[in-house]
Amino acid sequence: MIAYDKGEKIVKIVRRHSLAFTLETLFLIIAAILPYVAYLKGFDATVISFFNISNNPFFLNAALYTLWLLLLWILFFIAWSDFWLDAWIITDGRIIDVEQYGIFRRRINYYRIDKIQKINIFDRTKLEKSMNYGTLLINLGEDSFKMEEIKEPENLQELILGEQKKILNRLKTTVTFEEGK
Repeated sequence: MIAYDKGEKIVKIVRRHSLAFTLETLFLIIAAILPYVAYLKGFDATVISFFNISNNPFFLNAALYTLWLLLLWILFFIAWSDFWLDAWIITDGRIIDVEQYGIFRRRINYYRIDKIQKINIFDRTKLEKSMNYGTLLINLGEDSFKMEEIKEPENLQELILGEQKKILNRLKTTVTFEEGK
């Protein structure tokens, strides 16, 4: 469960770019089609000879292909849940990094925006530039974290730095020092 501070407001919720999930899905679709194409081309002899079955190889191949599709469906579900449950929540005081690992494990980290020292945008490929997504590396001194495959990294960098500026201005006006102490 994500714990918010009292009075904390969510500024933006950021997820990975949909192209990342699309590429994973495309890979799984190709992996699903390849065994069927191989069977149509006559590459089923290796499965038959491996199991020493000569009666009706069609049912063995159909069963193995069904198991293969079931495995790919499970991998698709894991990729889909990872895509939808990974998020970075930017509030007016913190960045909350929600990272989903598999189906049942989740890690949540909280990073204060006023502690950010530097934000870098990784060198992007031509595909990343054309689709306007990339990776931010946020350095907090000893600690750092990445916001990978996010939409519009330049705008997000400006948003985070703007929130940091607001926090630092608020801290300057609320903290007063007595002279001589």
